[in-house]
Parts: sequence; structure tokens; C-alpha cells
Amino acid sequence: MRLSNLGCTAVLLAALTGSAYASSITMRGGGGSEPFTTLNFSVDLDATGANCLLPDGTPNPGCIFQNETDVVVTEIDFLFNVPQPPSGEFGCGIAVGSPFSKCTVVETPSAMDPMQVTFEFYDGSLAVGGEFGLSFPVPFPADTDLAATANPTSAPEPGSALLLLTCLTGILIVWRGRRRAAGSKA
Repeated sequence: MRLSNLGCTAVLLAALTGSAYASSITMRGGGGSEPFTTLNFSVDLDATGANCLLPDGTPNPGCIFQNETDVVVTEIDFLFNVPQPPSGEFGCGIAVGSPFSKCTVVETPSAMDPMQVTFEFYDGSLAVGGEFGLSFPVPFPADTDLAATANPTSAPEPGSALLLLTCLTGILIVWRGRRRAAGSKA
């Protein structure tokens, strides 16, 4: 009888441990935070896989980050290299106060080594000085590092605007020249 109880406990622990690799991220609003100053930054998790760490290894209470990149961000992607095949599905969620209203999980083919999963948060914007928080309802493996990429609002490059302005000015000059020439003949 004890052997079967031990066996059930071992199976249950194996199932629970395996499901930790099918992790999820929820984005929410924040207050008080760790700044990120470049569009590529890292989110480091502790041994539980559910709490963020600051660069010096101390806890980041609430796992809150602040945009200090000098650009408005319209999407943030978190890349996770999966150490072993998951036993469930990965997930993402949006909670109250999130600067984004949609999220998607994109998995690379399981034939890749290692398998990669990207958690994409989009359809909104994170202003300069704006904050967001993360929570992990289903934790990641211990000591996970998530590579984050913040995508800025696209704006036309100055060269394109200058070319358009020059072209419009040229058209105006030609049009006025033809108009004057037509007026002097009459």
C-alpha cells in the first residue's frame, strides 16, 4: 500500500514539475519600477520562476518596468528558450492597467533545438515614462532569463520627408512658372 502511495506521489510531482515548463505571462499596469533604457533588455527570474530580479540579484517587487528609452513602444516581445519539451500549452494574458490590449504566444517548431517561445504584447502603446508589470500565473523554470525586445512607434525617416518636400516644392515652382507664362501670352 505504501509503495502505491509513493508511486502516486512521484507521478503527481513529475506531472506538476513538467507543467511548470508550459508557463504563462500576464501583463498589467505598474507603479514604482525598474527602468529599461534600451529597446533590448532582460527579465531575470528567481529560483521559483515566478518573481523578477533586479540586475544586482535583489527582488524586483511586483516585477514592474518603466520605459526610459525616449521612444513610445507599441509592442514588447519576451523570448523564452525552452529547456525541455513542455507538458502543456504556453499562455499569456492582459490584466487591468496593461498598456497593451492583446497578446499572442508564438512557438517555433519543436524540432528546433532549443525550442523557442515568444510572448508578444501589442495593440496599445507604452509612453516614455510609462510602466508595466508582469506576473507569472504558471511559473517558468528556475532562474529563467527572458530576452525582451521593445518595438518603437514607426515614424518616417527625415530623408523621406525631405525628399517629399523637395518634390512638392519643385512641382509648385513648375506650376507657377507655367501659369505666369500662360498669363503673359494673353
